[in-house]
Amino acid sequence: MDHADRVAQLEADKKQTEFLRKLAAEREARAAKSKSDTQPVQSASAAAPGPTPRPTPQGNHWAAVAGRQAARQSLVVAHRTVQLAHSAGCVLLALGLLTVLLWSALIGVCVILSAVALARSGALWLHGVLPTMLVEGAPPKPFELAVNNGIFSASGVFDPNAWAVERQVALESLAYVCTYGKKNCLTTQMYTGDLSLGKIWRLVYGKLSEGVVRC
Repeated sequence: MDHADRVAQLEADKKQTEFLRKLAAEREARAAKSKSDTQPVQSASAAAPGPTPRPTPQGNHWAAVAGRQAARQSLVVAHRTVQLAHSAGCVLLALGLLTVLLWSALIGVCVILSAVALARSGALWLHGVLPTMLVEGAPPKPFELAVNNGIFSASGVFDPNAWAVERQVALESLAYVCTYGKKNCLTTQMYTGDLSLGKIWRLVYGKLSEGVVRC
């Protein structure tokens, strides 16, 4: 190969090398542009919240059950007349059981059913027939009537906690009645310290033995 051919070959190699260099540069530029275009999309898709899961029918059922249970407030903080209705129901329940044992099963069952009805749904009626001194506030509203039925329900009758709550509310109701709605001279002594049946009996008997019925 003479000198002219070698020069031509070198020129050709030089042009091919330049072409390949330009081609590689273009590829790198396209790759960088493609990466910069897709990165915001990926970031946006990562930041976007996923679809909200649809509640299942089972989930809706248990949510409704939990809502109903939450709506049933404890008897301890219930409306005063609701507490009195439960306490009166307890008295009727005891009378009904004694009637069944000592006199008539039929009459005793009727008294027990009356006790259950009074405790569960008789508060509104009771509010209208109570003496004025025992009426506290407005009549109970429907949401205030939605209390835990305690021992007057199928599940509560076997629940020791339900019996303990009824006992606590019964003592409070008895003290409330004996102090004429927290308005007589026994109120301060009655509500100083813990309530107990013995304490209520001693205070009331002490006043009655002095010949004092209302003070």
